[in-house]
This record gives sequence, structure tokens and C-alpha cells, in this order.
Amino acid sequence: MTVIDASALAAFCLREKGYDRVLRELRVLPTTVELCVKEACNAIVVAARRGLIDKTQAALSFKALKEASLYNLNFYPELGLLDSAFNIAITSGVTIYDAVYIALAQQTGDKLLTRDRKQKEAADRLKIKAELF
Repeated sequence: MTVIDASALAAFCLREKGYDRVLRELRVLPTTVELCVKEACNAIVVAARRGLIDKTQAALSFKALKEASLYNLNFYPELGLLDSAFNIAITSGVTIYDAVYIALAQQTGDKLLTRDRKQKEAADRLKIKAELF
């Protein structure tokens, strides 16, 4: 199985380069945390504010996010990951937000799918499987 982070989910919702890679994972129900939905939603809002997408595209992206969240994601409880995520964030220099996904991949033994190079490098240093797309 696969853990997806917010950068991957946002890429899918915004139809960014590589979104088809995420689509393949969504068909087999990847694991994530609820934070992922909020972060991906924020990425849609930021894209709209920056004029990268219009309001219609933002609404469509948001709809895709809600649909994926309801039907294509398995959610893992975040609180059970915080101790590990805190240690990962402190030792590897990533944000706690990014560390939660690394901790989830570590906990489940699944590969992390991300577009965040720094996050992937931190996972690599910890010998946690991660794929940058």
C-alpha cells in the first residue's frame, strides 16, 4: 500500500504534472491523515488567490478533493503518530506537518508518495520508502 501526503493529493485535485500517478493510488485506497485534506484544500485556495486557477476550477478541484476524501482514502489517527512525528521533525528539519506523513509511512511500513523533495530526503535518511513524483 501507499501513504499519500498533501502535496500528492493537491497535485491530483489541481491536475498538476504527475496527477495520474496519484489517481492510480486513489483507485487502491491509499492511507493518509485527516490533515492531508485540510492541507490540500489550502493548496487549492492558494492557487486561486494567486490566479493560477479561476473560481470555477477551484470549485471543481475542491469537489474532487471531497470525493477523494469520502471514497478513496483510508484515514489513520494522527494522535498516534505525534510522538514519532515530533522526533522526526526535530532530527530531520522537516515541518511537523511533513513529519506526520513520514511517521505514518514508518508506522504502516508503506511507501510515501510525495512531491516534496525535502520530505523525501528526510524519509530516505530514515530508511523509509518514499517516492518523489
